[in-house]
Amino acid sequence: MKRYVSIIFLLLLFSCISVFSFSADTLLQINIDKTIEPGLASYVERSYQVAEEEGYSGVLIVMDTPGGRIDASLRIKNAIIRSSLPTYTYVDGQAISAGSLIALSSDVIGMRRGSTIGAAEPRIGQEIADEKVMSVWKEELASAAEIHGRDTEIAKAFADREMEIPGVTTQGQILSLTSSLAVELGMADHVVDSSTEFLSIVGLEEAEIVVSTLTVGERMARLLTNPFVAPILLTLGITGLILEVMSAGFGVFGIIGIISLALFFLGNIAAGFSNWIVILVFLTGLILMAIELVAPGFGVFGIAGLVFFIASIVLVSPSVEVAMTSLTIAIISSILITIIAFRFLKKSPLWNRLILKRYGKPEDKEMERKSSEEVVGLEGVTLTKLRPSGTMRLDSGENVSVVSEGAFIDAKQKVKIIKKEGNRVVVREM
Repeated sequence: MKRYVSIIFLLLLFSCISVFSFSADTLLQINIDKTIEPGLASYVERSYQVAEEEGYSGVLIVMDTPGGRIDASLRIKNAIIRSSLPTYTYVDGQAISAGSLIALSSDVIGMRRGSTIGAAEPRIGQEIADEKVMSVWKEELASAAEIHGRDTEIAKAFADREMEIPGVTTQGQILSLTSSLAVELGMADHVVDSSTEFLSIVGLEEAEIVVSTLTVGERMARLLTNPFVAPILLTLGITGLILEVMSAGFGVFGIIGIISLALFFLGNIAAGFSNWIVILVFLTGLILMAIELVAPGFGVFGIAGLVFFIASIVLVSPSVEVAMTSLTIAIISSILITIIAFRFLKKSPLWNRLILKRYGKPEDKEMERKSSEEVVGLEGVTLTKLRPSGTMRLDSGENVSVVSEGAFIDAKQKVKIIKKEGNRVVVREM
């Protein structure tokens, strides 16, 4: 009898311990730091999904950000307000610009003493966004504030410097609040000295904290979709392709261009903006433009290729505006880089090795050692298109790497060497 009593007692004890263990609060911590970009949004969305599926008690956001992209912050806002779990945000420095929207979407906001929130004026490049974007952004801030009973007008003033709120902000001044002032105005809930103190105030001092870590793909997406990195990749890609077209053969510029564009597309796909179909659109564009290069003139294939190329950039971007901004920056930068490269580096030995390719037998290198007087005036026929560099065959039978004087020259055209600068042989169509 005593044996059965002991067994029942142990079972009851185990049940009590189990209930106690599983009833303890467990928070999933999400770190929002540095720039807010699409890769971060994907990480936050996945983290909330994990928290829901694995039965966490709530989410703790630890934030210190200067802001970032509006589209990414809107995705994070939606993940927060659509979740059935409470969100506790601890501002450990800054909740500026897009960060202020994320903070306002939270159920409870604790701010480290000396931290700031606000200054959420939307910008495109260095310019203040147009009235349409401004209006939508202000309402997003107001709706986030309204959900949790915070002042919607102050939330709008974070974005609009033309708003005036007596005793809070004057016209012409973008609104940013210190931790103490934010609590005083009801835009935050607590001023604390640490996250531990914040959790203690909200009654979660005993909660177990599990930090949500970034996957390799999310880390890559965060880097490649950074507002500063993405236009650079697009610029390198376009510049590489331009220089490759103007060079004979396939070399380092083509490789750099293809790798840069591949990283640009992969980063945006990993961030969830598009799928692999956009890669097919991009490759179709490249193939059509390559076909155009085989035929003289700028015709149907070239135009269609450009349309597909631009379409792929639009499809992989979060919006048409972002795509056009990135393309404009990339195209202008690519043109400037190409002009600078040909203007200042064309006499460099390294440049000659990268741009001017040799074709034919090893003994043909004798041409490189000949003086200008010996080669100027020699004639021949182009073996490849000169865009502006390529290969010609001299009447003597030698194959020579050359560059056109300016305009592109088609293959099988009669040309004449007009000057030689180091290894650089310049020809003119006859």
